[in-house]
Amino acid sequence: MVPLLLIAYFLIRLPNLTLLPIFTDETNYLDWGWRAIHAPGHLWYSLYDAKPPLVMWLFGLSESVVSDPLLAGRLVSVLTGALTLLGLYFLGKKLFSPSVAVLAPIFYLLSPLFHLYDRQALMESALAAVFVWLIYFVDQPVVSGLLLGLGLLIKPTALLFFAPFLLIYALSVLKSKNFGRSILYFLLSIFLALLVTLPMLLQPIWQKTSSLTGQYLHFPSPVLFANFATVADILFWFLTPPILIFSLIGLVKFRRTHWPLIVWVFLPLLIQVLTGKFLIHRYLAPFLPPLLLFAAAAIRRRFVFFLTLVIPAALVLLQTLNPPDYFRLIDRFTSYSYIGGYVTSEPSGYNVRQAIDYFSHLAKDQQLTLGIGLFSGNPEAALLVYFRDHPRITVSYLDAQLFTEDLSQYSCLSYPGPLYLATRDANAVGLLKFMEPVTVLTHPYGDSKIYVFRPKSNCTGKSLDLGLTIKP
Repeated sequence: MVPLLLIAYFLIRLPNLTLLPIFTDETNYLDWGWRAIHAPGHLWYSLYDAKPPLVMWLFGLSESVVSDPLLAGRLVSVLTGALTLLGLYFLGKKLFSPSVAVLAPIFYLLSPLFHLYDRQALMESALAAVFVWLIYFVDQPVVSGLLLGLGLLIKPTALLFFAPFLLIYALSVLKSKNFGRSILYFLLSIFLALLVTLPMLLQPIWQKTSSLTGQYLHFPSPVLFANFATVADILFWFLTPPILIFSLIGLVKFRRTHWPLIVWVFLPLLIQVLTGKFLIHRYLAPFLPPLLLFAAAAIRRRFVFFLTLVIPAALVLLQTLNPPDYFRLIDRFTSYSYIGGYVTSEPSGYNVRQAIDYFSHLAKDQQLTLGIGLFSGNPEAALLVYFRDHPRITVSYLDAQLFTEDLSQYSCLSYPGPLYLATRDANAVGLLKFMEPVTVLTHPYGDSKIYVFRPKSNCTGKSLDLGLTIKP
């Protein structure tokens, strides 16, 4: 059965994998991953933004093999999603029954929420895989300790793994006949988790930036009651109503026999509600796959099971074939669709796709240099990611902040060869006096724009020689 589940998984996850263009966080992570693997001394580069590096390293390694950087990153998430599916299978077999071991992974691969994050170059898919396998191996101190450490190397959110882990271990210690051995196993797990993360914790840059992870937290949350409503909204619309309903039925039915699993799922969610300044489905997604086990355990009839799959399967199909329509549909029902980030606003990659096509066409018959401003995300870092190895396009930072000269003394820019500047703002990153507009790339679904400039032609006056470009 496992091979069939994996075949079904890849048949569902792989089609149109890059149809939804690059999201702004994907842009940064793919850039950081490439630098970490290929630029000497940059192994811990993502720590400058307080992001642990493990998944970035995987992205960088994948970019070394796959020419399309977005495909490279998303393939990593597809593979980690497969690990989550396998974890649900074995966890279902261990805690419930062979039938649950099959049904829960089917719910997973047809869930629009997990379908989205298994197909993006983000950390959530990998974090979900670690979470599911941590539950499976909770009674094995060596493996559980290593998994806790790996989670922390993926994302600081993995700190939430420790809450149910500590509680369940504490209760098992109290019930254990061999109190000393239980304490020893617990300490061994924590020691191994710290040992795995120690190289990161000792990095000087981590010691400076780790406090940034607290910017999203406050206890008690200033929007505490709103957070409860947010979680309910997200569970309803993104797990889909049929799966959520059967999950609740399963929770009630198995509340006495499977309470440790309930603790695993809901304690991290509760902590997020109590401390989060704001919540989106991306923050909750890594903790929700085990909930599908309860949904699977609550279903007894095959007809009911297939009926439950109709809505999620239809949403997954729409998400695969037409992402904008999927987000527009979901946006009608919930304010947490995140349609702005993925489709209608600057963080989405639809403008990036236009810019890639535009500059690729310009470079068909010539070598050119493409300047970008000192911004992360879309479109600047995305252009860097896509054109880093282009044979005829050299991407370089070009921004007024880079110059030590007094720019007011100059009227023109001098550069040997075609030079273009792509920027998200119309002021040409402080270099507008030297530039003339070429075109404006408008967003197909929103108001954001990418402005394309080049140095003024037939310019008179004192020229600033750019010399060699500064490669990112």
